Amino acid sequence: MLRNTMEWLILFLRKKLNDVESEIWTDKQLQDYLDMHRVHVCRECLKRGSDGHTYYSAFGMLESDVKLWDDNSSGANEIPNQEYVSNLVDGVFTFLLM
Repeated sequence: MLRNTMEWLILFLRKKLNDVESEIWTDKQLQDYLDMHRVHVCRECLKRGSDGHTYYSAFGMLESDVKLWDDNSSGANEIPNQEYVSNLVDGVFTFLLM
């Protein structure tokens, strides 16, 4: 079954392959190919940028179901995604000034 968190990645790959109109490969075939190269990241410690509100992952091309936490411990709280903007291609998270 196709994961909806992969939709943007599949469309991105189709554009790179010039396969948007012809669809030589099915979405499932592309997802299976991408999954062969998948890295599962769990509670990665992000690097803080010099501006103090931008954080960087060591990974890019992330699925859209990314969750950020305020700590790496088991008692950590999930940070609501309304509090930051995600750049899934580069793995960059910018917190909104509230």
